[in-house]
Amino acid sequence: MKIRWIIAFLLVPALAGCVTSKTFEAKEAELAALRDELNASQTQARNNFDELGAMRKQLESCRSQAESDAGAALEARTKVEHELADVRRDLALCGKYTEAARNYTETLKAREENLREKLKAEVSAREVEISRLRDQLTVRVLDRILFKSGSAEILPEGKKVLDKLVTVLASTDDMIRVEGHTDTVPIGERLRQKYYSNWELSAARASGVVRYFEAGNLIDPVRMEAVGFSKFHPVAPGETAEDLQRNRRVEIVLTSPRIPAPAAADAEHLPQ
Repeated sequence: MKIRWIIAFLLVPALAGCVTSKTFEAKEAELAALRDELNASQTQARNNFDELGAMRKQLESCRSQAESDAGAALEARTKVEHELADVRRDLALCGKYTEAARNYTETLKAREENLREKLKAEVSAREVEISRLRDQLTVRVLDRILFKSGSAEILPEGKKVLDKLVTVLASTDDMIRVEGHTDTVPIGERLRQKYYSNWELSAARASGVVRYFEAGNLIDPVRMEAVGFSKFHPVAPGETAEDLQRNRRVEIVLTSPRIPAPAAADAEHLPQ
């Protein structure tokens, strides 16, 4: 009996040591597993942090791009609005000019009727021709009624015709271009010292008519210009006596008054 108790007493510490050792090993294994799990969690946390940083950078980049796009869109919109305002201004100016041109066309019709009535006899005698093309009215006077051959001095009969023209033109604000035209016959030796060629003769005849219109302040000289075309703008292509006679002429061309200069702000937007 005593021997059994002794054996039991001796076995208890041994058994207790075995249990403690197993428990310790289990705890160590559990601890190791927890450490591994912690390391994995830390690694995952670092990865998540890195990913978050990348996402923040991407978000910042997107925000910057969005702000840049918004600025560009605003700038483009402002530019379009300015261009639209320019187009509207151009349309308004064009509308004014179109209306002025339409009104002047109607004015020229009345002017043509008036001139035809004043120059009825000369038109019937085929000494004067009147034609209208859109915004231009032309009175063509043959040189035989205005000048002697090779001369730029206006004849009395020519002055009567010009006086009839003045009664109509003086009360208008038309621009007046007086054109001198000759035939193809060269200037003779006798006249060379005065008119070297048909250029000089045609210009002198045009200038003579302008001076006559200006004399006595009948027509404002600012409205007039004189041009010599020599033989280079014929109305009859042939070389017959009749063709040559038709080509020797003075043309009084009426065009629209000069449009007043627009304001500086509008001048930038006139059509080119």
